[in-house]
Amino acid sequence: LATSGAYILSPEVFHTLRHLRSKDRLVCLTEALLSQGEELHEIRLRGWRRNINTWEGLLETHKELLGNWSLCFHPPGSQEGYREEGVEAEGPTWVSPKAEVSRSRLGPYVTVGPGARIEGCTLEEAVVFPRSHAEGLRLKKGVILPPGLVFSSEGKEEG
Repeated sequence: LATSGAYILSPEVFHTLRHLRSKDRLVCLTEALLSQGEELHEIRLRGWRRNINTWEGLLETHKELLGNWSLCFHPPGSQEGYREEGVEAEGPTWVSPKAEVSRSRLGPYVTVGPGARIEGCTLEEAVVFPRSHAEGLRLKKGVILPPGLVFSSEGKEEG
């Protein structure tokens, strides 16, 4: 649902990066480079960005994208899967046209990726990754990874 960005770093930066292993913020790298007298350039991009380092961070960003759908940029074709309401779905949700969902209750804030199969599940605030499978699962605030590994506030379990 989101377009990712990247930082382009010259090879000389990696010496500085070695000393910042415990830091995970661009501002730490920027400060270190400036203190060494390095020259920095930036190209500002339109939009917003989030650092996603945990599955909880992924869920928060996911919720924001679905909740503010009309305000966000989306790749071509993504509108086809967006739902605000529908049979067995409480919006906002996004279900890939290439996913299979049967006898399940979805939403709010659920995304089901392409090739995923969901059967007899109740999902709320969840991300189902492409090619994942879940059957008879009740999940609130969690992610389902292929082939069926589940992470939630309850912990990690095999699906």
